[in-house]
Order: sequence, then structure tokens, then C-alpha cells
Amino acid sequence: MFRFSFSQIKIPTPFNFLVFTVVVFILLSLTNPLPGQNFYPKKDLVFTQVIAANGFDTIIAVTNRGYQDYHGDLYFYSGQNGAVWNPVVDGDQVSGGSIPVDIPFGKSRVFRITSASLTVGYAYFFADDLDLGNTLEGNLTYYSHNTGTVLDAVGVPASREFFVSSLPFSEFYDVGLSLAVPWEGANRDADVTILLFDEDGIKVSQCQITIPFGGHYAKYLSELPWATPLTGFGPVGRVELHSNRLLAGIGMTITSGDQGGAQISTLPLTGTPLFYTLAAEDEDENTYEGVVTFWIEGFYVEGYMVIERVNEEDNPEPYNWKVTGQLINGEMKLAYPCYLGSTAVTPEVSLFVHFPVYSPSMSEISGNWSADILAWGSVPERGTVTFTQAGVL
Repeated sequence: MFRFSFSQIKIPTPFNFLVFTVVVFILLSLTNPLPGQNFYPKKDLVFTQVIAANGFDTIIAVTNRGYQDYHGDLYFYSGQNGAVWNPVVDGDQVSGGSIPVDIPFGKSRVFRITSASLTVGYAYFFADDLDLGNTLEGNLTYYSHNTGTVLDAVGVPASREFFVSSLPFSEFYDVGLSLAVPWEGANRDADVTILLFDEDGIKVSQCQITIPFGGHYAKYLSELPWATPLTGFGPVGRVELHSNRLLAGIGMTITSGDQGGAQISTLPLTGTPLFYTLAAEDEDENTYEGVVTFWIEGFYVEGYMVIERVNEEDNPEPYNWKVTGQLINGEMKLAYPCYLGSTAVTPEVSLFVHFPVYSPSMSEISGNWSADILAWGSVPERGTVTFTQAGVL
């Protein structure tokens, strides 16, 4: 049995932690060339936690801030194998697991999802086109109520995608994770490694789980299949999730309480920084050394790079540059708008780095770079670059 009941969280029927499950969609492989993602930010919208029951509703509010109408569909799935789900939406029974969505430009719309029996699943909006004149933004709230009186409400943001995520916590036994593989992902099961660290950053245990394609997995941290006993652990620490596919989702904290006194809150899971040392060389055999860190969320890569040594000598004015880029089909492209120094009085540079094959599981990645110096008469520079993983726990 779980440590709380429906009455403790103000819902009037028995349940388990799946009531709070978050469906985490996994779109990319880590060890092989990565298939293209199916979800596009501001066009598609994925809500990884949808709950419907007698006395428990989910409401999704979305808006189209574009100048053209938005057209798409809203899909519903639920269950360990990702079966089509037909909840009641705005009073009408869904058929075939989806409904059309049409939102005129500038308008907002609310979808109330209900069910006579307890069901947990996920929902996503999928646009009919990639026109730039329409966008989709939104949020989700679920409510528990009794005879028309709202007893509790919890807001949940749309999910992000990540390869590696770190979740710190203050009360180990109150935190749960919910993971899943939705139908819009690649048709493969997901292998996930979960690491557990104490408050001093010492790894105390780990476990591996496999999530079937289309299914979801929801457990308290204390219920995961840890390789070693956790007697006396906590309460402060963190978990890290490492998957062989890109995933996104959320955690939850459920505090203890009686007679409807339990409190529920959401814990975001986002991309966590990955660390590398950098070694590069140009066509004139000049060498460059430094460090780089970036994090991956869906298509997008963000981070920082510092060039610390040039031709094996310390750089008196280290270059500290902001990284932006993309990762699609296992190919990483990074761009660095920067200066040849730490201030804007030096020439402006457009630096591009390309890795034909990238996976966060690779300890070393090699590619090429080019730099266009935006000064009169400058000639583009070219060279090779290698990133080597650093700071791996």
C-alpha cells in the first residue's frame, strides 16, 4: 500500500501513485544516430500529466498568439502499453483517442477533461502545419472537488525534453518520479539509469529500469529497485536520470496529511549541464584548449565555452562565449557569436562547430570548426575540434 489515500489528498476514492503520474515522452536514441523529434516548440504542446476521476478533473488552457488560425489535434493515451484513451472533454465523449483543435488567432481555449472512473494518461497537441503565423502556448491545472467545492488545485507546466536531468530534493520519502514512452516517439523501449546521491554528492546507489514503448512508469524514489539498501539515507539529496532516449517530464512531492491535509507540488525536470574539455587546432597548427558546458532540451543546445590556453600558453584574456545550437538526428551544430577577447573592442567573430555524430553517452566527440572574423579583409579560419567528457560522476 502507498503511504497516502485519496482522502488524504482530497479525492474521495482509493488510488495509488499513478494518480500523480507524469508521462515523459522519449523521442531520441543515445547510442545510435538519433531519429528526428516529432514535437516542435510553440507548435506542438505536450502535457505529461492528465488525471481524470470522480471528483478530480484536469483543465488545459491554451492560446494562439499568432496572426493565423491554429489547426491541429489533441491526442490522449493511457496505461502501461499506451492504449488510446477516450475521456470526456467539455462534456463530450472522445472517440478514437483524439479531437480536432481549431483556435483562431488571438483566441484562447480551455479543455476540461473528466472521467467517471480514475484514469491517468498524457495528452499532446499536434499541429497540422509548421506555418509561422500561428503558435500554441498553454498550461494545465488539475482540481479536486467535492459537491461543487474546490478542495485543491495544482498547476503543471508543459513538458520539456532532455537526455540527462538532475532532481534535488529535501524529503526523500515524499518524492515520486513518473516516466513513460508516448506513441509519438521512436518505436523502441527506453532504458533508464537512475543514480542516487546524498547531500554531499556521494553516490550511494543506482538502478536501471526499462519502460516499454507507449507505457509509463510511476514510483516513489523509495520504491525504485535500488541496487543497495537505503537504510538511514536522507532526507536531503538528489537523483539523476540518464536515458538512452530523449525524455521529458516532471516529479512530484506529496507531503503527509490527514483528512484532506496532504499537500501536492510539482518538481520540474529539465536538461542538466554536461561538461567537456576542449582541444582544437587551426589550419596553421595553432592549438586551443578550454572547457565547455552545455545542456540539451529537445532540439536545442545552450551553454558556455571558455578558451583558456593558446599554443600551450595561458590565455591572458580568456574568451568566455555563450553557446547556442541544435541537435537533430544525432548531428550537433553549435554557434558562438563572440569576440576575440573579453570585451567588444576586439574583432567580432562568428564561430561554428559541427559534430557529425553526437551522443551524451560518448566520452569523446570529434568534429570541425570554422570562424568568420567580421573585420575588413579577414579570411575565414578552419580547423578541427575534440570535446572530451569531464566531471563525470
